[in-house]
Amino acid sequence: MCALGAGAGNSPTEVLATVFDRLGVDTGLDVPATLAAAEEVVRPYLPRWPKMDRNAIAQGWLGVYSSFQLHVEHAAERYKVPAVEILRRCAERGYIGGQEDMIIDVALELAGSQG
Repeated sequence: MCALGAGAGNSPTEVLATVFDRLGVDTGLDVPATLAAAEEVVRPYLPRWPKMDRNAIAQGWLGVYSSFQLHVEHAAERYKVPAVEILRRCAERGYIGGQEDMIIDVALELAGSQG
């Protein structure tokens, strides 16, 4: 629901349910109930609504942990480097959840190579 899950780039269940229903694919889901659950049960607990922007999609594409999202966005803004490049380097280095502190090192390296 609401694009939450174990990894980056998750499609919202409620969106998939409606698309599959429209296409005639039987998922066994009650679409109105799925929409209600997402909006009335899950969403009130979200301090930040997941969105499918370039960074979120790149996380899924590159296989980077979703816990990196805010750290990458802050580092990209602070060091004036592209967030997607930070994500790419984290993926290349195989960083895993719990290594969010390494994001600053990546951002500093990228900033240094720009100047």
